[in-house]
Amino acid sequence: MNTASEDVKILTVASCSFVRDEHRSHVVVSGSYGGRYNAFNAAKWGVRGVIMNDAGIGKDNAGICGLDYLDQINLAAAAADAQTCHIGDGAHILEHGIISHAIARPRPLAARPARASATVRSLCARQLCPRPCRRALPMVPATLCATFPANRG
Repeated sequence: MNTASEDVKILTVASCSFVRDEHRSHVVVSGSYGGRYNAFNAAKWGVRGVIMNDAGIGKDNAGICGLDYLDQINLAAAAADAQTCHIGDGAHILEHGIISHAIARPRPLAARPARASATVRSLCARQLCPRPCRRALPMVPATLCATFPANRG
């Protein structure tokens, strides 16, 4: 795929668990909270960048801790302020969300608050992640996955 910005699509999903191969090399706006498990679900498909919901940040930064994981693997990512958009609705985040936290490689995204739609357009226009990730991703600890009832046996 050519990485020119006109070839990059902005795709929305209700959850990072819905990201699939057809999202590869595109920017995904997900309704998921920005935790590690959701970050891993988005990253394993080789997306160009991902925006999630900060879910009010929460205890121990649970709503955005996935951004650290994505930073480690050099994937552009951001979280939208839960007070500005619906959680579980990527389209609403794209339309109404205001970015509260962001990381991006190789250059950081704007530090001041910006609309999610503007941040996504910035991700599309820049050569942040020109190729899908082809290396093994660091695994999310099994103990983290085990804490989610839907992921048990």
